[in-house]
Amino acid sequence: MKYPFLIYLKNKTSQEYEYKRDISAVTRTDNGYSITFSNGRSYSYGADKVKYYPFISTCENVRIYENGKLNKTYNIVDKCGPYLIFRDSDNCSYSVKENGDIEIYNIKKDIVQAESVIDYFKEIPKRTGEVSFDILSEHLVHN
Repeated sequence: MKYPFLIYLKNKTSQEYEYKRDISAVTRTDNGYSITFSNGRSYSYGADKVKYYPFISTCENVRIYENGKLNKTYNIVDKCGPYLIFRDSDNCSYSVKENGDIEIYNIKKDIVQAESVIDYFKEIPKRTGEVSFDILSEHLVHN
């Protein structure tokens, strides 16, 4: 993740919080936050105008499903508070609120589980003795 946080700022007109991707630094002040944008300019915001979500975790080598459909663009997920950011080595999505319509599967874990199941079935004949699939001639019915 580029920065260890996710910031939403309250829009003066709509009064809705909007995700801002162009923030390079955030400093907590007595009255709120000092926010520095990528262009180098810093502005002060009251605490009620900012939603700050710190970085929590990253999951790499994942498959992301949104509404049951595979997202083929990204294979990394960053979690910041209740939000997720999907990315690959070069690009990232806008933040998405985590919900029941998003499923994330660890590819490596799935491979390990599949290998474990295959190994289990390979071991069955070894432990129970050899299994024969030959049909004895005396059991055949001749017409």
